Amino acid sequence: MSRWQWVVLLVLGILTAGAMAVFVRVPGYMDAEYYYTTAIELAEGHGFQEPFLWNYLDDPECLPHPSHLYWMPLSSVLSAAGLALLGAGFRSAQLPFVVLTAGLPVLTAWVSLGLKAAPRQAFYSGLLAAFACFYLPFFVTTDAFAPYAWIGTLAFALGAAAYRNPRWFLWLAAGLAAGAAQMARADGMLLLLPVVALALLARSRCLTAIGSLVGGYLLVLAPWLARNLAVSGSLLA
Repeated sequence: MSRWQWVVLLVLGILTAGAMAVFVRVPGYMDAEYYYTTAIELAEGHGFQEPFLWNYLDDPECLPHPSHLYWMPLSSVLSAAGLALLGAGFRSAQLPFVVLTAGLPVLTAWVSLGLKAAPRQAFYSGLLAAFACFYLPFFVTTDAFAPYAWIGTLAFALGAAAYRNPRWFLWLAAGLAAGAAQMARADGMLLLLPVVALALLARSRCLTAIGSLVGGYLLVLAPWLARNLAVSGSLLA
């Protein structure tokens, strides 16, 4: 792809994400509201807790109650980072997701090229990511859509790179991405399965590949599992 095509994709990503963010002025629905309100608790230094009754899925006994025993914490952490840097308000919490959404067209074109697409096909793929239509409002609010799009894409890209060029640090990076995917969504663990399959098919040093992959995955996830065990008595609620 030419330089101007990369610039076009970046500019379109910024424009479409920014334009949609103008209209998304509040989280908008239950999941996004949860991530935003718990991000406020994090930004104010109260930790992972809910000073409110959200649902009965984890049978709360009192308030405040440990948070994120159902939803995973990454979106709240990103929102809290925006609040800590820019101050209170939904716009501050929203900014990390707008930035991630703006970069999706470039990421998509890059991965397309890695999958041996022709430059024109990669450019068109980036355009499709820039104009995500139905999903665009969900990408720019405080939910897991944009982080998961980035992390999931990188997990597959790193797994493919490690398969083509078996190096332990590439498998480790793929494991880190898979662990981050589970920190974004509970079903993120499913991303580990195809990457493990690639490691099993590796032409050499299969055990090293799997060890590095699982090690990276646990390196991200283990602290959260330990926290859950401490507050709820189980690794995952």
